[in-house]
Amino acid sequence: MTAPLVYFLLAAVLALPGLGVKDPRLSLWLFGRSLQNRALDAEERRTVTDYLSALERSDALKGPAARTKFMIDSLSVGSVAPEITGTDLDGVRFSLSDYRGKVVLLTFSGDWCGICRAQYPVERRLQELYGAGRAPFVILSVDSGASARESRAALAREGLTYRAWWDGGGDKPSAGPIATEWNVVGWPATYLIDEHGVIRHVDLLGADLATAVDALLQKLK
Repeated sequence: MTAPLVYFLLAAVLALPGLGVKDPRLSLWLFGRSLQNRALDAEERRTVTDYLSALERSDALKGPAARTKFMIDSLSVGSVAPEITGTDLDGVRFSLSDYRGKVVLLTFSGDWCGICRAQYPVERRLQELYGAGRAPFVILSVDSGASARESRAALAREGLTYRAWWDGGGDKPSAGPIATEWNVVGWPATYLIDEHGVIRHVDLLGADLATAVDALLQKLK
């Protein structure tokens, strides 16, 4: 992607309010999501971050522009995933970095989300293939359920044994501190992270996700 094309994409997305998207914060989030799976070169990254820095000078766009810049700088393919520390559904504190050395599927999920529920069979299959020490792989979830108890019950019902941070209980799913820090606006959001903590894929679902997990694990053999 060339720098002029990056400018074009940003201009197009920021024009979305005139096309029916009223909130410029959503426009900027969509723009950030469109670039997270791209390996931007130095010129392209500088072009985007400089433009977003300019937008930060606007009172209306200061926060959204900063969060979008964080997505591109720290939550994109090739970036080391930021640390997550919080409590699991049993109230035990743990961190993302505890799982360094393993391929990690990090998913922002919730049983209230239809697309998230549609991923349960894929997650169960990954557990069957690679769980219980069969491979250096783990699924971790940031769960935005109404309560830790409800989230525990939903995972148990689906036969999902992975560990989850509880990040819910607010007025809306995006109110959780982890989702807020990672600028998650749409659910599910998935990050496939390699054994070094580097993000390798963003928002893969279904068979594409299973294929990418297998490819990363094959490299560790």
